[in-house]
Amino acid sequence: MIYGGTSPLKIDVGELAISATAKITLAHLMGEVPCVGGTQITLTEDPYVSYRIALKAAPGMPSVSLSSIPGLKSAVQGAITVALREKVVFPKSINKVITKKHTPWTVRAIEDAIAISPVGRLRLTVRGASGLKNMEMMGTSDPYAALALGSRKTPPLISDCQRTKTIDNTLHPTWEETFELDVCSTELQCLWVRVYDDDGQYGTDDLMGSVVLPLSGLPADGSTVRGSYPLKKEKELQTGGKRGKKSGTGLGELFLELTYVPITEPADETRKRLDQATREAEAKYRENAPGEYGFQAEICRLLGIKGKRDGKALSALLESDKGTLDHLGDGRLRHLVSTLPPRMDIGHGIPLWATFPGFEGMRSMNEILLTVWPYAAAAVRRDVETLNAEVLPKKLPPFMRAGVIADLGAVPPTLESVRAFGSDGDEISLEFHLKIAGDARFGVVFNAAFAPLCGARVQLAEVTLMAIVRVKLQPLVRRIPIVAGTAVSFVGDPLVDAAVRLELPLMPGVDLGCLPGVDLAKRAVLGGVVPGMFRYPSWLYSPVLDFDHPAVKQLTRGGSSDGDGEHVVTVKVKRARNLDATDAFYSDPFAIVVVAGEADYASRAKRTDVKKRTLKPAWDQTFSFSAADAECLMVAVFDADSTPTVAKAIDPARLRRKMAPVTRHHAKSLPHAERFHMRVDDIPFHGTVAAKARAAAEARAIEDGTMSKTDIQKLEKKAQKKAKKKANSVGKLLKEAKKRDIERRAALEPPLPPRIMSPEQIEKEEKKAAKKAKKAEKARKKAEKKAKKAQKAASKRSLKKSDSMEEEQLDPDRVVSDVEQCIINETVILSNDLLGMCHVDFKRLLRPGQRKTVWLRLEGGPSDQKRAAAGEIDLEDPDGIDPNEEVYESNAAPAGERVDSGFPEIELEIGWMVYDDVSFGTKTAAAVDDDDDDSYPSDEKIGTAAGTSNDSGIATGSLHVEVVRCADLQKPKVGTLYKAKMSGERVTPKVDVYVGNQHASTQTSRGVEPTFKEHFDFPGVTALDELVVRVSHPGRKSISTKMGIAKVRDKFMGSVVVPLNGVVKSGAIAGTYALGGVKHGEVTLALSYRVERKY
Repeated sequence: MIYGGTSPLKIDVGELAISATAKITLAHLMGEVPCVGGTQITLTEDPYVSYRIALKAAPGMPSVSLSSIPGLKSAVQGAITVALREKVVFPKSINKVITKKHTPWTVRAIEDAIAISPVGRLRLTVRGASGLKNMEMMGTSDPYAALALGSRKTPPLISDCQRTKTIDNTLHPTWEETFELDVCSTELQCLWVRVYDDDGQYGTDDLMGSVVLPLSGLPADGSTVRGSYPLKKEKELQTGGKRGKKSGTGLGELFLELTYVPITEPADETRKRLDQATREAEAKYRENAPGEYGFQAEICRLLGIKGKRDGKALSALLESDKGTLDHLGDGRLRHLVSTLPPRMDIGHGIPLWATFPGFEGMRSMNEILLTVWPYAAAAVRRDVETLNAEVLPKKLPPFMRAGVIADLGAVPPTLESVRAFGSDGDEISLEFHLKIAGDARFGVVFNAAFAPLCGARVQLAEVTLMAIVRVKLQPLVRRIPIVAGTAVSFVGDPLVDAAVRLELPLMPGVDLGCLPGVDLAKRAVLGGVVPGMFRYPSWLYSPVLDFDHPAVKQLTRGGSSDGDGEHVVTVKVKRARNLDATDAFYSDPFAIVVVAGEADYASRAKRTDVKKRTLKPAWDQTFSFSAADAECLMVAVFDADSTPTVAKAIDPARLRRKMAPVTRHHAKSLPHAERFHMRVDDIPFHGTVAAKARAAAEARAIEDGTMSKTDIQKLEKKAQKKAKKKANSVGKLLKEAKKRDIERRAALEPPLPPRIMSPEQIEKEEKKAAKKAKKAEKARKKAEKKAKKAQKAASKRSLKKSDSMEEEQLDPDRVVSDVEQCIINETVILSNDLLGMCHVDFKRLLRPGQRKTVWLRLEGGPSDQKRAAAGEIDLEDPDGIDPNEEVYESNAAPAGERVDSGFPEIELEIGWMVYDDVSFGTKTAAAVDDDDDDSYPSDEKIGTAAGTSNDSGIATGSLHVEVVRCADLQKPKVGTLYKAKMSGERVTPKVDVYVGNQHASTQTSRGVEPTFKEHFDFPGVTALDELVVRVSHPGRKSISTKMGIAKVRDKFMGSVVVPLNGVVKSGAIAGTYALGGVKHGEVTLALSYRVERKY
C-alpha cells in the first residue's frame, strides 16, 4: 500500500507476462572449481511485455484500471522494451564473473570470454536507390539512408544508426557511401537499411521504406554480394506481406554491396586433441560392440532391418530416425515393448524416450556434461593433489602417510530420458533414466612413514549404475526456497555393480569381488539389499527446511493425513453492552474479529457492519476461519468516525500512545505472530531451529543465574573446541591451501597491462564515469539534506518533550502482531477510536464439535484509560490478570445467566467444527428426492457416514464458494427522465452471495466482464439450502439520500439461484450460470462442500 496525499493508494499489478528467448553462455571453462569462469545472459529479441495495473483509492471504492487509459499501456510497454534493449537485448548482455578470487590474468581472461565481442566486420556500400515514393505534398522528397544492425523483428533505434548524406529533390538518389559495421553474431543480427525523407528541423522525417537482410546468408570467404532490394513497409516486414499482393510495390529499390570478413582465431590444440580422442573412443566402442541379442533380432524383424549385426543396424536406425516409432502400429508397439527386458538400456536397446511418450530425451544436457566433464575431472585431480600434499600431512600422525584417490575419468554419466509430473498435492516428481558406466575410480592409499612397503591401495572402480531414479520434491511451500524436502528412490530394479581392487606392495592387484564367497556377498548386497532399501515406495528423504519451526508446520500442514480433516472456527458476533460514548452521548460501533494464522492480516480480519448511534449494538453476523494451527482469537470494537481522516504515514509516537492501553493484548498476540513468521534472510533450514533454541535456552539460563559455574565452564570449553575444530577442518585447510596456490601463481605472472580501447570505448567509459560521479554527488547532497531535515525535526521535538530521536523510530524488521496491525489500520492511519479489545483461546474453551456462547470483557476503552490515569489499574502491565479467565472454568455460569458487570462487554457464539471430504465410497441418500430408491438406503446421511445432522436428520457441512468472474453483463440504466445505458468503463459491479441467513459480498470491480477470484465459507449448510447470487452496481449518494428523503439503491444486474443438492452429493462443482432478470449475463462459480464431523 502506498500512502500519498490524504488517502492510501493500493496499486495492484497483475497478469504480468514477459515472453522472450534467452541465451545463457557458460564461458571460460577451467580445470579448477567451480569449472566455469563466468556466465553471460542475453535476449535474442526484444521481449513481449504485457500486464494489468489497477488503482484503488480506499476500501469500498471501485478499482480503476490504468491499463485502459488510451496510450498509457503502449507507452509503458515501449519504455520497458527500450530499457531492456539497452541492458540485456543482444548485443547487450548481463555478464557475471563467478571466479573472482583468482590471478589477475585469469580474471581478465574470464571478463574477455563473457563479453560479447565482434566475430566479423561487414563492409556495406550504399550505392543508391530508384523509384522511391514521393512523401511531399508539394515538391520532391529529400532522401537519405540510415543503417544499423538489429534483431530479426525489431528495428534499431535511430540514435544507433549511421546515415548517408541527404540528396535534395530526387526520387533516384545516388550516394556511393561505404560503412563498416562490427558483427557480433551472424545468426542473431540482421542488417537494417531504412530510407527517410529529410524534413529538416521543421518536422519529423518520413519513412519511405526499409530493407532487412539476414547476415547468415552472406559468404564467409570475403567475396562481395551486389544486388537490388525492394523497399518494404514496417507492417510487411513483420507479417511477411499480404497474400495475393506483391510486397513492396511502389516503394522503390535499394542498391547495395555487402562484404563480410570473419575474424579468425587460432584453433585450440587442446580442444582438437580432446575431440579426436573422443571420436577414436567412440569408433573403438562401436567396433567391439556386441553384434546381436535375441530381443534385438525380434525388434529388427519388426522394423524391417536386415543384416548380420542387428545391434549396430538398430543403433544406426535410432541415431538417424531420432528414435521415433510413429510408423509402427499399436499392436506392433505393444509386441515390441513386451519383447524388451525389464531394463531397456542394456546394450543397444530401445531408450525410454523412444518408446514412452511421457519421457523426453536429454541430448542437450548430455552435451553439456560431455563438454564440462574433462574440466571437472581436472579440477578434482588438482584439489586432490593439494589435499594430499598440504592438508592431510597436518591431520595425520607423523608415523603415517595417506592419500586420497579421486578421478572422474573421461566418460561422464548419461541422463538418457526424463519426465516430470505433478499430483493433486503439494509435490512434483521427476524421473531420470540414469546411466553410469565410466572409468571413474575412488579410493585411498596408506603406508607407514618408516616402512614404505608396509601399506596398501584400495580402489573402487568400474562403477556401473543403470536405473530409473525418481526424485520427489515434497512438500512445496509458498516461501523461499519453495521446496521443503526431497525424496529419492529407484523405480524398478536397478543394475548396480562395482569392482573393489586391493593392491599390496610387490604383489599384483586383486579384485575382492571375484574371491570365492565375496562375489556372492557382493551380488547379494548390490543386487538385493541396496536396491531394496531405495526401491519405490521406499524413499531416501532429505529435509530442506526444519519442520520444528512453527511457520514451516503451518506452511506444510496440507500434507497431513485425511483423517485430520479441516478444522474451522465459526464466530457469531451477537451484541455488545456498556460501550463508552466517544461522540458526546453515543458511538457508532463496529467489531473486528481476527484469528492468528500464517496468511496476511487483511485475509484473516473480518469486519461487522457499523451500527449508528448506539451503546448497545446488535450485529448477529457470523464469520468462519481456518483453525489448523491457531488457537488465539482477537476481537476489537471501534467507534467509526463520521468524517474519517487518513494519515499520510505511520507516526511512531502516535502508535505508542494508541498501543499503551492494549499492551497486555499485544504481548499475548506477539508469540502467535512469531510462530508464523519466516523471513527470507533467516530461513529455518534443517537442523537450525533446535540449535537456535538450545543456544537461546543456554543464554537465558546464564542471564538468569540458574546455570552453575561448572556448566558455564563446560559450555565455554565446548565452544572453544568447536571453534578449533572448525578452524582445523579439512575444508577450511583446503580452502587456505588453494588460496596460497593462487597467490603463488599470481606472483609469477607479469603485471597486467591496461586494456587497449578504441576512442569510442574511451569516450563511452568517460561518460559512464561522469554519470556515476554525478549520481554519487546527487546521492550525497540528498543524504545531507535528509540529515539536516532530521536534525531540525529532532531539535523541534527536543523543545516539546524529552524523547530522543531514536525512540521515535520503528524497527522495520520487527514482528508486527495482529493487535499492532489492527491499531495501525484503525486508529493510526484512520481516526477510529478504540472501544475495547479482548482475546480468547478457543481451543482451551472448546473441543472439536462443540459450540458455546460467552460474554467477554473488553479492555482498553476510554473508561479503562481514565481508570489507568487515576492509578486504579495498570493497562501497560504485560503480565496483568485476564478478566476473562473465568470463561474457561468448567463451572462457569451460562451466557444467559451472566450478571451485567457494568463494564464494556461483547457476546460471542464460538464453534469449533471439523469437516471431512464427501465420501464417494459410501452410498448417499438424496435428501431432496421424495421418491424412495433402493440404491440409497434412507438411514444413510449425505456425505460421510459419520456426518453431523440437524434436527431433521439431514447432514450439515461447510460450503466454500469462489466467485471467479462475470461475463457479458447487461449495463444498468442511469438518468432521471431519460434513462440511458451506462458506459462499460463506468460499471463497477459487485457480487452478493446469500446462503440461508448468511451473506457475503465481493469487492467492486470494473467493466462488464470483471474478474473477482474471491472466496467465502458458509457453515451449517445442508442439501435443502439454496445459493443465491446477485450481481449489482453500487448506488451513489446524492442530495436526496444525504437529506434522508431517499435511500441508496444498488442497480440490479442479474441474479441466479443454485440448488446445493448436487454439490453436497459430489463434493465439488464448478460451472457458469446464466443470470436471470436481465437479457444477458453470466457468472462463473466454483463450489466445494465438506461434511461436518460428528463427535
